[in-house]
Amino acid sequence: MVDEDEVIARYLGGGGAGRVSRRMKRDTFELSLEADGNPVQVFVQAQEALRRCGEIIEVDESSNRVFGVVESGTGGLNPAVVTVTVGGSGRVTVRGVAAEGLIKQHAGEKAARTVAAAFELT
Repeated sequence: MVDEDEVIARYLGGGGAGRVSRRMKRDTFELSLEADGNPVQVFVQAQEALRRCGEIIEVDESSNRVFGVVESGTGGLNPAVVTVTVGGSGRVTVRGVAAEGLIKQHAGEKAARTVAAAFELT
């Protein structure tokens, strides 16, 4: 499983920015979608949606989760970790997590909504 804090620190850059990001609050947002169809097809669609919006960093087929990083926030400078989980009943959960500084950008929420919008429900 992906360590969200580590991924955020790595994408913000090594050195000081990465260390500081570990102490920052997180903007965490989660939403659910209903998808019709075969869970395997829905899982493939989840991967495609995340690939269109950012970079896939891990695919865990045993738990039907795909993890990625999506540029978010002002100017796309705040990386958000997005996790898409496909349940057997057709429920898809999209979770976005990003570091939140003094200026609230809601980057985790924006990234989750971006991936959800790119998800093609059939």
